Amino acid sequence: MPRKTRRPHRSICSLLSVTTLYLAPVLYLSCGAAAQTTQPSAPTVDDPFAPLPQTPSAVPAPSGAVPPPSTQETAPPPSTPSNVPRPEAAAPKAPAAEPGATTPTPSGTMPINPFQTPGLEQPANPIPEQPGEQPKLEQPTTPGGAGGTTTPPSYTPLQEALKAGFEALGKNDPKGALVHFIDAMRIEPQEPMSYVGQGIVYRQLNQLDDAIRAFSTALSSPNFPDSDPKAETYLRRGIVWYYKGEYGIAWEDFDEAAGLLPDDPVPQLWKGMARARQNRWLEAVNEYATALDFNPRFAAAYVNRGLAYMALNEPLKAIHDFNQAIRNDPLDPATYFKRGVAYGRAGKLRVAIDSYSEAIRLKPDYAEAYLNRSVANRRLGQAQAATKDRAEAVKLNPQVEKQLTSAG
Repeated sequence: MPRKTRRPHRSICSLLSVTTLYLAPVLYLSCGAAAQTTQPSAPTVDDPFAPLPQTPSAVPAPSGAVPPPSTQETAPPPSTPSNVPRPEAAAPKAPAAEPGATTPTPSGTMPINPFQTPGLEQPANPIPEQPGEQPKLEQPTTPGGAGGTTTPPSYTPLQEALKAGFEALGKNDPKGALVHFIDAMRIEPQEPMSYVGQGIVYRQLNQLDDAIRAFSTALSSPNFPDSDPKAETYLRRGIVWYYKGEYGIAWEDFDEAAGLLPDDPVPQLWKGMARARQNRWLEAVNEYATALDFNPRFAAAYVNRGLAYMALNEPLKAIHDFNQAIRNDPLDPATYFKRGVAYGRAGKLRVAIDSYSEAIRLKPDYAEAYLNRSVANRRLGQAQAATKDRAEAVKLNPQVEKQLTSAG
């Protein structure tokens, strides 16, 4: 399908907070002014709210969860990736824990902020909910020049209902918010933000089909022009499709959001994640590369591209990306773990051990890192260190022992 004409860049960051969401409709309804734009904020540290290939073995899948241990005795050999990747093949005996592919399961834990990357790798320091300036309501002043006193803004019943709904969402009261959004819908059935609010509520309540219907109603409203709020709504609906396992449909929504926000990396990250879930690794790599063109410090994009390279059996490229992610986010133990897996697949067992050790330093109860370090030590003939690490892994997570037993 032909690509839509991209409009001039407007930052998505001004939409990230609940406050911004209800302020935007208030501005839209009261004076029609567009929301203020700001430069998207990049992660502040040297990087999907994480977040699959057909290959010889299991490789990391996109998700914020720590990958489960794999089923092989030795450190991971070369293999393949995905939106969040996973391949490998290896020697007999006890398995090395590798970033395992996790299938996203619909749940009410999806973040309110769609610009985080649920189900994929996320920055250790997530993108803040309100990274930029928020649009300010104009505060009328009483006549009298500089000495005049300010008066609080007045809202219409529709604006009051929307404001109350988004405030309730901010207080983690989705059911209370739903009452206000339905009130807003009754006052003005063509107001798109009342349906956007309902979609957010239904997603939190894990009513994914209802969320899709609400977002779709908002997007079909004639009162919803191309804008940052509309881009966010496409992104939100795409995330719901993603969690339903409809990755192709999700990609279409992410692409719509990207078209409305041509220089924002977040929709591109989600596009890559959708392609990865379809085992379309090269396309996923290209989407992540585009996200990194927009923000070269986007740690989540580096992590997910590294996982894609793992699925494509290119561990050296994966190591490069994991190193870049660590430079931008040096406190995420999962990235050190994934880099250890990549080093193991590249046959660099000693540096793999160093990477697992760093993951353990940052997360002392990281059972999978102990297990993989045990495997690497055993392959290097360091039986005593291997036995000690394996015992610690089993102590921290008894499930590890079951996996080792089932692996023979």
